Amino acid sequence: MKVDVYTEGCQKNSVEELFEALDEAGCELDEGQDDEDLPLIVLICPELDQDEDLEALLVRAVAIGRTVIAVWPKTSENEGVPKSIEKYSSHQVACDPLVIKRVLTSDDQEPIYQNADGQTRPAPHLDRNKC
Repeated sequence: MKVDVYTEGCQKNSVEELFEALDEAGCELDEGQDDEDLPLIVLICPELDQDEDLEALLVRAVAIGRTVIAVWPKTSENEGVPKSIEKYSSHQVACDPLVIKRVLTSDDQEPIYQNADGQTRPAPHLDRNKC
């Protein structure tokens, strides 16, 4: 299955670990496409808090119906999830090929929220717009 990946500003070793996990999950990289059927994988890293382009990218992805999957680096210490990822991602999972594959191939799946170590955590609280 093809996926688009966003790793801007993240550490090189974390990016390489993500690419290895995606390869083991049977994913093929097709970066930079605005295809609604192409999931967007975002590597969670502290540098994303300073990334001015991330929120616009996520808003555009969600607007055209793309699934946004945030993946923790293997070496993460759960330093926190950038606000835009909390707001727009459908899943936040560990860098585990089996979990990534399950998220990408399941049609009727509830969102999965994990810590970097793969332990389940509560879904993030999101403020809802009131009509």
